[in-house]
Amino acid sequence: MRIENSPASQVFDSYEQERLTVWRYLALVGSVGRADHYDVQTSVSILVADDFAEWRAYTRNLLQSRQAYQVIGEATNGLEAVQKSIELRPDIVLLDVRMPILNGLEAAERIRQASPASRIIFVSQNDDRDTRTAALATGAEEYVLKAKVSTDLLPTIDEILRNRHGLQVVRPIE
Repeated sequence: MRIENSPASQVFDSYEQERLTVWRYLALVGSVGRADHYDVQTSVSILVADDFAEWRAYTRNLLQSRQAYQVIGEATNGLEAVQKSIELRPDIVLLDVRMPILNGLEAAERIRQASPASRIIFVSQNDDRDTRTAALATGAEEYVLKAKVSTDLLPTIDEILRNRHGLQVVRPIE
């Protein structure tokens, strides 16, 4: 039994609001059935940061193949990625390592401070072990090679969201 307008109910309501997006997301990508059997009104917000316009377009198209994913912004350099992360508060930030003005490693550190709820995934063509280690040391969740984006990016995002919030029971609409 919950007492309305009590501090406990306000905390509970805040907690429920935060989890709502993820529950709806899991309804879309879960293996329990088709998305149209569920009450889904919210999506997972994603910011794509890369200095190569064609790559951003390719990534946006790949992400839009999933109904649950919404690209809410794009950035052409690291500084712009930080600014848009502060402004938009995306669930996921996809960052390239090598970008002008502010590289992806420095941008990731600033994003972690300014928007700690945003999860960072590096997407890079650089297969160097030291770069990967440095990228993950910024607090990024994962490092995906551009050569494997078509097969690895969507499952990586799914896994990060599952690990972030744990698997939740999603109930179909009766």
